[in-house]
Amino acid sequence: MLDGYRLLVTSTLACLPVDNASDGNTKGPDRINGEPVDPLIGWCLTYPVNFTGHPAASIPAGLTVGNLPVGMQIIGRRYADADVLAASAAFERIQPLPTVSAQADHFRSSGLFSVARPRLQQLFTRPEPLAVPQEHV
Repeated sequence: MLDGYRLLVTSTLACLPVDNASDGNTKGPDRINGEPVDPLIGWCLTYPVNFTGHPAASIPAGLTVGNLPVGMQIIGRRYADADVLAASAAFERIQPLPTVSAQADHFRSSGLFSVARPRLQQLFTRPEPLAVPQEHV
């Protein structure tokens, strides 16, 4: 996976967002583009990545007309966590959330993403593949 790419960017859902069920069993559609899917999780595009060992981030990408959140998933090569964080930070800078709570403002000012910022230039300009230590192959 990702042999020719550093990042894979997808939506977090294969459909428009759905309201969360109060009992924890949120159900989505049972069909996507005419294909049957499990209404409990088949429309969620984030869970399969949990089984691959690739770093991934799910970040807010905006709101629907009905003010439901839309998420974007950024998936990186194995062991390339810094690339995923750098891309997430870059997107956040060019597409900030419409409103930011005091808690989110504190998180943003904490400097957590500052370790990823120096890698931004490398991430988007380096033509050669990322090196993975041999012991991780």
